[in-house]
Amino acid sequence: MHPACQPRSADGLIRGVACALIPSLLAWGAIFALVGRIV
Repeated sequence: MHPACQPRSADGLIRGVACALIPSLLAWGAIFALVGRIV
């Protein structure tokens, strides 16, 4: 896990959630873009 993702406070917790969600959202966006191109 990236050091910036380690929750130390409420702000750190929010940052940790963002660090966890943003890459998966980007991955889903890439998957949907590929599927959209194929279909």
